[in-house]
Amino acid sequence: NDYQKAIPIFQDVADKQSSTSGENDKNTLNTRYCLALCYYEQNDYQKAIPIFQDVADKRTSTLGENHEDTLNTRYCLALCYYEQNDYQKAIPIFQDVADKRTSTLGENHKDTLNTRYWLAFCHYQQNDYKKAIPIFQHVADKQSSTLGKNHKDTLNTRHMLAFCYHQQNDYQKSIPIFQHVANKQSSTLGKNHKDTLNTRYWLAFCYYEQNDYQKAIPIFQHVADKQSSTLGKNHKDTLNTRYWLAFCYHQQNDYQKAIPIFQHVADKQSSTLGKNHKDTLNTRHMLAFCYHQQNDYQKAIPIFQDVADKQTSTIGENHEDTLNTRYWSARCYFKQNDYQKAIPIFQDVAEKQTSTLGENDADTLNTRHMLARCCYKQNYYQKAIPIFQDVAEKQSSTLGENDKNTLNTRYWLAGCYFKQNDYQKAILILEDVFRRQTSTLGGNHNQTVRSKGLLNTCNELIN
Repeated sequence: NDYQKAIPIFQDVADKQSSTSGENDKNTLNTRYCLALCYYEQNDYQKAIPIFQDVADKRTSTLGENHEDTLNTRYCLALCYYEQNDYQKAIPIFQDVADKRTSTLGENHKDTLNTRYWLAFCHYQQNDYKKAIPIFQHVADKQSSTLGKNHKDTLNTRHMLAFCYHQQNDYQKSIPIFQHVANKQSSTLGKNHKDTLNTRYWLAFCYYEQNDYQKAIPIFQHVADKQSSTLGKNHKDTLNTRYWLAFCYHQQNDYQKAIPIFQHVADKQSSTLGKNHKDTLNTRHMLAFCYHQQNDYQKAIPIFQDVADKQTSTIGENHEDTLNTRYWSARCYFKQNDYQKAIPIFQDVAEKQTSTLGENDADTLNTRHMLARCCYKQNYYQKAIPIFQDVAEKQSSTLGENDKNTLNTRYWLAGCYFKQNDYQKAILILEDVFRRQTSTLGGNHNQTVRSKGLLNTCNELIN
């Protein structure tokens, strides 16, 4: 693998062969092919591509377009385009080489199947799962019959097939494949092999996506423990698995289990990735969020504040993640009834979200809703009403007039009128909100009950 020494020798030999034997001579072309391979192995695709292209053209004219050497050169050319993420150029070459290898080597030949695998992988990289899936399925079936169901190439192809289904949120199809592949990898590669653990990680992730935390948690736990012993406690894959383990506990509202894991992961990420790394900051955000959910604002606020400061300096003050962190910081102040601190943050976040996400974005509207809530809590009803009114109208047009958030905003709008003793306006809104909540959320939902209670109070006061 000493390409630095190999390249000038191949270059010199190719030049001499070209001048003595001719540029179309098979030995000349073979030397130049090896030269291009060296550049490819060094990830220097800008130098590799024109050589592969020229050698392929010359081999096509001398050996023929179906010759093994011609096809192999074009295959390597396509790989270069793939590595450059230039799938538009890679795909037609992989397709043509696969077709020609099918007719010359046969559809079951390992080179044919390998080419089709990379063709499918290009479609996968383009998120074109409709095209990728049948190719991966075809290749996996052929590999099963030729290489065997337990062969690493067969299992790798089936893993990618399952991953495509996962990306389509088709967990009913992805889960049994991931499970099957993981079992085969466990028996052939070993339970601790990185491929086995990676497959089981994605199996757990499918369960997570289905909100089946009871199945996801023990798998994430098992994988994390195995990764700790094989890759190390500080390895990024180990930490990533532990992060999702904690996230499952968070989703179950089991903050007592989630918090120490998030804390552990954040500490390890700080020392390995750096305190300002996006993964570190994301983990610390979730740690703060758990404290928020436990109403432990004294612990949540300084973490949210520190994360927001670091996000501001690294990804910018207008970035969606920065604004989200600052939003939750303001929510902590709101929960503490510290509206003097909450209001300017909500105001600034809302303005930035309006300019970056748009005035109708759900996050923008949610922030403005909270800004109005602060005004309401301070008895500033004249300020709260136009905000609630505008947010409700935008939520009605974007989320729908029966959406839970839309109805909640309209409830608080009615609450402002109630506080101003304008019961007629409050009743008109509450009657409609109560009717819609009853039909969508149900009569026993806490928000429905709340609306009914305020509506009854308004009627009693008028009567």
